[in-house]
Amino acid sequence: IDVTGSMWDDIDAVKASATEIVNEISNKVADWRIAVVDFQDFPVYPYGCEPGDYWNPAGDWPYRAILPFSTDKTAIINAINSLQPLCGWDWPESIYSALIRSINTEGLGEWRKGVKKVVILMTDSYPHDPEPFTGYTMANVKSASESVDPAAIYPVFIGWDSIAQAYAEQIAEQTGGKVFYAPTASDVVDAILEAVEAALKAPIAEANGPYKGIVGSPITFDASGSYDPDGEIVFYEWDWDNDGVYDDNETLPVIEHTWYKEFSGTIKLRVTDNDGLTSIDTASVEVTALAITGDLDNDGDIDQNDLNILLTYRNQPASACPECDIDGDGIITVLDARKLVLMCTRPRCACE
Repeated sequence: IDVTGSMWDDIDAVKASATEIVNEISNKVADWRIAVVDFQDFPVYPYGCEPGDYWNPAGDWPYRAILPFSTDKTAIINAINSLQPLCGWDWPESIYSALIRSINTEGLGEWRKGVKKVVILMTDSYPHDPEPFTGYTMANVKSASESVDPAAIYPVFIGWDSIAQAYAEQIAEQTGGKVFYAPTASDVVDAILEAVEAALKAPIAEANGPYKGIVGSPITFDASGSYDPDGEIVFYEWDWDNDGVYDDNETLPVIEHTWYKEFSGTIKLRVTDNDGLTSIDTASVEVTALAITGDLDNDGDIDQNDLNILLTYRNQPASACPECDIDGDGIITVLDARKLVLMCTRPRCACE
């Protein structure tokens, strides 16, 4: 929760309905935990109030863990009621720090394995981009979300600032969440409850993996482990280089994709259900070039250079150069050299 000065009436609305919000979660989820975090900005002018400032003597903070993960309703409600809006000089805030440090559960305990991870962000502003002191950008938020497989962010955007709204929408899209709008303080609680409801109903994406393959040969990707708790998945979107642009959109969970050069990295899956809610998952992929028998210097062809390498191991056991034992008899001989000459990919085994 953003606790800069402009949020005073919105925070009051949340405090007044804290019990309702907590009960909404506990009534709909059998096994839940809630943590509470607030943020302002960096305690350096012109970003936020410095220590000793009249409005906030302690100085602003970019992130503060108010309550670690808990199932104690009283403790959660007390944590929400302890929030006090203070200071924050300029309009953008330390939103990236707050999100990344929340996702990393700094001072909050740890995420449990196999749980749905949700961050509800409540703010009327937009992030410094890039953020001072940390250098954080949207890409860092996306990476942090994916690293915990993932933590979906559901911004509750307050007010009418078009720049802040655009950032909220991008944060949601990059992490598999959804934005909920609260034009005024009277709309805040409904927006939070709608965000909770959407998070609980959202589908679960399962990209499987890790995947391995060979350059030029199709790899089969299987997302059939994905599911929707209250409906059906209608779209499976695949981002083959994890750049945020989805390259294939399918209605079935299984798809083939071919790389025509070596690749080592992450692909992303986004699933969309019949309610328009989404979820993302990532998987690692390793695509390697098929080794060419006889290409001892691994330059993509067989020529005099490879023959010279083989001859340096002549009359030695195959263990000295396993790739040089072309005929597989356990020893490197002139017979291997003759076989390699017949395999040359250039006339007269000439080098390029």
